[in-house]
Amino acid sequence: MPGVNRHGGFGRWAFAELTDVYRMQVDFEASLAAEVGRLITTAGARVG
Repeated sequence: MPGVNRHGGFGRWAFAELTDVYRMQVDFEASLAAEVGRLITTAGARVG
């Protein structure tokens, strides 16, 4: 994915490896929240 992200023509890609079926939803939500937070911080740094 780093190559896809550097290319810039296919949007921003990320992934999460989910290995425990009983924690999958919790782990996915935490991973998604962390990635969105990182993107917001990065975007804010570019604007400010």
